[in-house]
Amino acid sequence: MDAAVIGPHALIAPAAIVPPRKALTGGFVYEGNPAKATRPIAGDELAAAAAALRRGEPVPGFAPVALPPLDAASSLVPPDRGAGPLYSRAGRAPRIGRAYVAPTSALVGDVTLADDAGVYFGCVLDAGDARIVLGACSNIQDNSLLLTDSVRGDLVIGERVTFGHNVRMSSGEIGDDALVGMMAIVGEHVVVERGGCIAAGAWVEPGTVVRAGWIWAGRPARAFREVKPKEREIFARGVDVYVGYGRAYLAAAG
Repeated sequence: MDAAVIGPHALIAPAAIVPPRKALTGGFVYEGNPAKATRPIAGDELAAAAAALRRGEPVPGFAPVALPPLDAASSLVPPDRGAGPLYSRAGRAPRIGRAYVAPTSALVGDVTLADDAGVYFGCVLDAGDARIVLGACSNIQDNSLLLTDSVRGDLVIGERVTFGHNVRMSSGEIGDDALVGMMAIVGEHVVVERGGCIAAGAWVEPGTVVRAGWIWAGRPARAFREVKPKEREIFARGVDVYVGYGRAYLAAAG
């Protein structure tokens, strides 16, 4: 995560999460959440891991990370032709205000973005035959997948909300000023109340209600503690940073 420092010849295992500003010493394997050194690197292990990743194969010695069926959804291939990252489906097309959509992302169907919202690189927001709404000044960060349909229901995201990198989510409701941490997997019909937080790497069971101003963490996620005032300030600054990114990208594009 932000401002972390990784030493030379370190191996970060699949699904491990390195917290912000954490310094990891080189020469070790790091696993878990938060990532911790479990053993020294053995022989040519690092080279073998790098070669496997280049081939698109699992890293030797580590179990593949099982993600929910969301990732296998056929809706990842839009059936209708679109222009750039915007795709229609069955007569429904994305509607965006003064918002930024990265050219490597895809918005499919009835997806609405308010002003100063941002969808960043490698993301897919596919509403199927339902709706996805992203409120003003909210951001969906790189490689996140938000996929739903009329069976699962709408996904409505409020204002000033942050979705970290690699989030997986279906239907639900995310209140204003909430945060969904990187690599979180969020089940159907989850509600995050105003200012609530899903911790990085958490797996949130369907139907969960994350109370206002609370952090939920773990696999499965459970109430952990209240958000501290300093953390609220950090969340707010993060929103401002991504609003700035979006405006800068739009200005550069002319």
